[in-house]
Amino acid sequence: MKGHLSTQLLWLLLFLQDTMGADELRLVNGGSPCAGRVEVKHQDRWGTACGGNWNMKGAVVVCKQLGCGSALKALNKAPFGKGSGPTWLYRVNCHGNESALWDCSHGGWGSVNCKHEYDIGVICAGRIEVRLIGGDTACSGRVEVKHGKSWETVCDSHLDFKAATVICNELGCGQAVATLGAAHFGEGLDLIWKEEFHCVGNEAVLSNCPRMSRPNDTCSHTDAVSILCSGYGGYRLANGSTGCSGRVELRHGGTWGALCDSQWDLQAAHTLCQQFDCGFALSMPARELFGTGDGPVWNGTFGCERNESRLRDCPVTALGTTECPPGSEASMMCSGHSEALRLLNGESRCDGRVEISLHGVWSRVLDDQWDMDDASVVCRQLQCGDAEKAYNPPKSERGTGPVELKSV
Repeated sequence: MKGHLSTQLLWLLLFLQDTMGADELRLVNGGSPCAGRVEVKHQDRWGTACGGNWNMKGAVVVCKQLGCGSALKALNKAPFGKGSGPTWLYRVNCHGNESALWDCSHGGWGSVNCKHEYDIGVICAGRIEVRLIGGDTACSGRVEVKHGKSWETVCDSHLDFKAATVICNELGCGQAVATLGAAHFGEGLDLIWKEEFHCVGNEAVLSNCPRMSRPNDTCSHTDAVSILCSGYGGYRLANGSTGCSGRVELRHGGTWGALCDSQWDLQAAHTLCQQFDCGFALSMPARELFGTGDGPVWNGTFGCERNESRLRDCPVTALGTTECPPGSEASMMCSGHSEALRLLNGESRCDGRVEISLHGVWSRVLDDQWDMDDASVVCRQLQCGDAEKAYNPPKSERGTGPVELKSV
């Protein structure tokens, strides 16, 4: 009976825990969401945190958790006034890499009712937004940051390639290609940003990069810095019946859109098939086979050759919006995963009649011009070494199944 009651009590406690609101964190009375007294919501009730050993490592955790950039100050003894309610966290001791303040070591939830004159506070650098203005595409242009309500121009002395890497990633624009000074994309207006960014390069957003104030630097709008990003944040195939076919879409400037087929060629399609582990490109169907999509239509020229395994490795130019004729969105069909190719009726798995499988059906390949270039692709895909011979078998050995490919 005791064990049964204990189990019921346990389930009741778990139920109460699940139905209560999740723990939350905020900064209060500091004039912005990124400065103020540290307050924690636990069991649906707001309270405070206190402790004489509060330091910058804890402030780093708070600022990161709130998305408020780097930590500037860790303050003790109610610098933003006395709070109210329970003391949820007492003697918080952080290493600086925790994802939430309550993941740091502390005395236990509500274990000590600390006087509110010892409430702790934090000042963070604050959230900022970033945009690229005046460029040829959504992923190039003059860097401007918004802090408060104003967009401000950033000088070339205050932003390096590591910061550019973070910006390109934050905007969904792929990799940083270059930083350009001397107002390459024109001069800005109004205010000049007075802080220097010190990014490592792996930060998710520019707000998370440490910043150093440079109030006395003499830079002007003629020193505005610009960025060139590679111009994409990923690729996908949309509206296909398998993961290896569909409308070609790419993420550019944070937005998914279709790719216009005006500059899309079979070599680029082949590279994308390889990137998706989908074998080789079979065809590029036209005229809305996979629909048109709801987003913008992007235009780009991909200079793929023969050795790229990812489309991002191909040189790309002139990526931007375009007037693409209706029904001209790029699409492609790949052969499928590597197991969708086989050699049949030979003496080993590395010689014989070429067959491919699409949608679960094994089919033949017919090609009067079949040559060593084609055979080399087959041998490489099957990991069978170098091609030694390419030939068309006599009619008696060609099989009788359906034909999927002609004139490869």
